[in-house]
Amino acid sequence: MQDRQIQFGPFSLGGEPVCLRRGSDSIKLRPMSLQVLRYLSERPGQFVSKDELLDRVWTGRVISDSGLRLCVREIRAALDDDAQNPHYLETVVGKGYRFLEGAGGKAPYPDSTGPIVGRDAELSRLDDLYQRALAGHTQFVLLAGEAGIGKTTLLNSFLDRISKGHDAHMIQGQCVVHYGKQEAYAPVLEAISSFYRDHTDTRFIKNMERHAPGWLLQLPEMLDAMLFERVERMTEGMAPERMTREFCRLIAAMSEKLPLIIVIEDLHWADVSTIDLLASLAEHDNLPLMILGTYRPADAVLYSQSLRDTVRELKGRGLCQELLLELLTEADLAKYLTGRLNGEVSDNLIEMVYRRSEGNPLFMAKLVEAFIKKQVLVCHDGLWCAVKETEALESTIPESLQSLITRYLEALPQAHKELLEVASVVGMQFSSAAMTDALAKTVEEIDSACEQLTVDQQFIESANLLTWPDGSITGSYHFRHHLFLEIIYHQIATARRARIHRKVGKRLEAGYGERVSEIAASLATHFDLPPSRRSDVTPMQPLSTS
Repeated sequence: MQDRQIQFGPFSLGGEPVCLRRGSDSIKLRPMSLQVLRYLSERPGQFVSKDELLDRVWTGRVISDSGLRLCVREIRAALDDDAQNPHYLETVVGKGYRFLEGAGGKAPYPDSTGPIVGRDAELSRLDDLYQRALAGHTQFVLLAGEAGIGKTTLLNSFLDRISKGHDAHMIQGQCVVHYGKQEAYAPVLEAISSFYRDHTDTRFIKNMERHAPGWLLQLPEMLDAMLFERVERMTEGMAPERMTREFCRLIAAMSEKLPLIIVIEDLHWADVSTIDLLASLAEHDNLPLMILGTYRPADAVLYSQSLRDTVRELKGRGLCQELLLELLTEADLAKYLTGRLNGEVSDNLIEMVYRRSEGNPLFMAKLVEAFIKKQVLVCHDGLWCAVKETEALESTIPESLQSLITRYLEALPQAHKELLEVASVVGMQFSSAAMTDALAKTVEEIDSACEQLTVDQQFIESANLLTWPDGSITGSYHFRHHLFLEIIYHQIATARRARIHRKVGKRLEAGYGERVSEIAASLATHFDLPPSRRSDVTPMQPLSTS
C-alpha cells in the first residue's frame, strides 16, 4: 500500500519509505505526520474521527490530543494550507478531520466546519502580544467567553499560524471538572507529560532533573529506576512551595533557545495550585513566554472564586490581558454560510439562521449542521436556500444544543432551576412580581435569586425596574437567548406547566386590575394556552420605570 502514489493538487504522496513531494521536490515531514496524511488522503471526503486516527495510525502507542494537533499543524504547513479556509485538510471541530483532495468546490458534508469568521481583531491582537513575548516580555492572555463562543477555535487558529511562521515550543494541557478532591497541578502535569511523549527529548529530562526534580518525581513514566532513586533523594523533605520555584526555573531554562507557549484550557475548572502557579509565572515578566488560557466566566462563578480573584488582581497590575469574545454579527454569519456551503446564500436563509442563533457561533454552527443533515438546503442557480417551510425549520433545536443547555441547567441549585422554569412560562422578558404566586415567594426573595443568576450572565440579564398598576415595584429580567427559554419551557411536565400558566395569569390580572386590557395578548398565552407555546409573544410593556 505504501508504494502507491496518491496525487492531489501539485503534491504526491507514496513510495517506500513514504515521502511527500511537490513536483520533484521532497517536503520534510516527521514520520508520524506522514502517516496521518497518508491515512487521511486514502479516504478523500470521508470524516475520520480523532479516535480512529489514534487507533489506526498510533497502534499500540500512547499519544495525546496535542500530539495529534501538532501533526495536523505540520501537515498544513507542508501543504501551505489554511485552517480557516482549508483546501486540503478540514477540521471537524472537536471530532476529527476530512481530506478534501484540493477540490475547487466542496459539497456541504455533514459534521464539517466552515471558515473562522468575526475574529480578525482577536487574531491580530494575539499576534501583537506574541511579538511582545518574542521580544522577551512575558504575556499572560486569557480568552474569555461562554460555551460555544469560539474560544478553542480561535486558539487553534492562532496556534496554527504560529506553527507555520515560527519555531516555538508548545506545552498544552486542559482542566476537567472534578466532583471530589482535585489533584494539585493536574493540567500542568498533563501538559508536561504530553510534551515529553510528543518529543521524547532526553534534554528535556535533564532539564527537569536539574531545575525541577520535584515535578519529575510526579511523572514516573519519564523515569527509569536509577533516575527515580536519584530524584527521590534530591527531593527528600522538599517544601510544597518549592514546586512553584522549580517550575519557574524550568520554564526559564526551556525558553532560552526557543520561545515557549503554555496553553491551559478551561481554567474555570482549574485547581487553586494551578492558578497560583500561572500567576507566579506571570510575575517573571522578562521571558520569551506566552501563557494562553481559556475560561468561561459563568463557570468561573460556579467553580472558581480563586480564578476570578487572580484575574482581577493580575489585570489591575498589568500582568494579564483578557480578550472577551463577543457574539458574531449578521455579516459574520453570511461569510460563514458562504464558506461552509461553498456558494452564495439567500438573504432569507441568512436572516433565519441569525434570528435563531442570535450570533452565538456554536448555536449557528449546530443549526446549520442540523439543516444539512435533514437535507433541507439546496442550491438553485448558485444560491443556497431552504426547501422546507421556514416555520418548521425555525422550530429545529439540535439535540446537541439541548444537551448542552440541559447540562448547565442541571448544575444550578434546585431553587434556581424552578425560578427559570417559571420565568420561561412568563416569557422572554419577565418580572419578579409575575412569579410570586407560582413560586410562593415574595418579590424581594425572587429579585434576590434573579440577581444571583444574573451575576454569571449565563441564562438571564437584568432589565428595568418596573411599577405595576397595583403599586408593586418589581425587578424585570430577560433571557439571554430565546433557545434557553424554549428548552427550559419544554422540559416542564405538561400538567405542571398548565398550573404555572394559570397562577401567572391570575397574578397578572390582579396586578393590572382595571387596566388588564393592556396585557390581553400576554394573558391569552396563560389562560388559552395553544398546543405548542410560541416564543414570540409580545412582552408586557412597563407602565413606568424607575
